[in-house]
Amino acid sequence: MFKSRLLVIVIMTVLVITSFASFVQARLLVGSPENVISNSTLILTGKVISSNEVEEERTFTVLVDRVLKGEYSEPEIVFTGKKNPVYSWMGSVHTLPETNTELLLFLRNDDSGNPYFTFDLNCIAVIEGQRVAGLLGGSNIGINDEHWKIEDYIEAYNEFLNTVDPISTHTEQTSIDADNDQNQDLSSRSMAVTASVFWPGIIVFLILLGLSLAGLWYYARSKQNRSLLFWVLGIVVCVVVANVIATFVVAYVIAPLW
Repeated sequence: MFKSRLLVIVIMTVLVITSFASFVQARLLVGSPENVISNSTLILTGKVISSNEVEEERTFTVLVDRVLKGEYSEPEIVFTGKKNPVYSWMGSVHTLPETNTELLLFLRNDDSGNPYFTFDLNCIAVIEGQRVAGLLGGSNIGINDEHWKIEDYIEAYNEFLNTVDPISTHTEQTSIDADNDQNQDLSSRSMAVTASVFWPGIIVFLILLGLSLAGLWYYARSKQNRSLLFWVLGIVVCVVVANVIATFVVAYVIAPLW
């Protein structure tokens, strides 16, 4: 009886881990500095005229100054981010800019022509004195064996600003480049990753899960007549808690230092 119950517990553990393992990845679409520039079909500068947070939504509006790549005819552009119930604020709008801040934005257009940030990180640069001085909510990034620091993005963005034509914003060439960039796939150096890397998230998840299961086993030993339902629910809780904590650690501790 004990062996059959133990077998069922092991099977349930494997099934639950398999189901949740993919979610340990705080999936963020990231790219190198060059990828951010080349994959952006719309690049513009502007000043923040409003910045608000209401309950689980963040919104900021930019008064468009210069269109450096692609075409955009509206005087303003609005960005909105929703709070994730598990991972909290993630993606490009996880940090709100202050009003009157001048920004350099790297965007793409969806099928309906609505702009969105090219990647989830490092697509909002802060301009001071006609130069990029920093990134809004910037983060160091690692993909496989390649790594880029915030300084690498700042350098690449300043080089782009120094070489791009600040006057001609709707030339035939930029339109052709935008069409080509829209149709191409994101390069292999940009991918959905666990806040930059996959294996650190899995390692942290497994360590936390092991500690949780050990605690559950220790607690069960002090009680009697623990049913199969207790073990199933206990394992599920351990996996969920380990998953949430591991995702937070990787996304907000490991990734910025990577």
